[in-house]
Amino acid sequence: MRKRPCSGFSVTAGRPVVVWVTPDCFCRKPYLPSVARRRIDCPAQQKESSSANESVVTPDWVIVRDRTTCVAERAEVVEQLGAHGAILHAGHQLCFEEYSTGVRRLHMPWRLFRKSIHEPEMRAALAQFEVLGTSVHSVSEALFAAETGLVSYLLVGTMFATASHPEKSSPEFIEGIPLMRAVSQALSTSSLHLYGIGGITPGNINQVLEAGAHGVATIRSIVPVLEYVACKYENHSV
Repeated sequence: MRKRPCSGFSVTAGRPVVVWVTPDCFCRKPYLPSVARRRIDCPAQQKESSSANESVVTPDWVIVRDRTTCVAERAEVVEQLGAHGAILHAGHQLCFEEYSTGVRRLHMPWRLFRKSIHEPEMRAALAQFEVLGTSVHSVSEALFAAETGLVSYLLVGTMFATASHPEKSSPEFIEGIPLMRAVSQALSTSSLHLYGIGGITPGNINQVLEAGAHGVATIRSIVPVLEYVACKYENHSV
């Protein structure tokens, strides 16, 4: 199995990575959610921070996915947030002519990724991205993505019931923790980073991590998830 170097996409030692998938209308007024350490009710964090960087927790990666905008608008926002690990969500089709030269990180829905990878020109273009990710819902999809040697990470879902996938409201339609465990085992020799997505909350993060995930991705629960990570992993860099 080929391993693609994860340039600029390293896991922060000692704590899970937090990925924020932005909600609709985000591009109208881009912002970066943050949590001040001093506001978190953890005794170990009551001391004054020694530096400004240690006083605020923000997402490690931001996937700019705003369905109310075109890809060019999302690309502009990615450039604005570039220093904060912004990743462009491709939407339902690849429009390389609408990407600025500053966009070096791309996330693709599974169907688009699977289709594009079979086209030589598209595949060559995708190989130029610094970070490339896709979403998977089965072990076979995860293995296929890994075998391409192009992706740096996978969003694995759906972990729990979520408003983003109302069609999976019943437990029998949710892939859940067993999927993360199976994908983690299947890719145990891969350098890919796995992030659980779908209904992530502070109350279930540990289940996802214990199943083999390197971190979690969320839309609506970003602030409570950041608070949880900052509180539980206060002794590690955030």
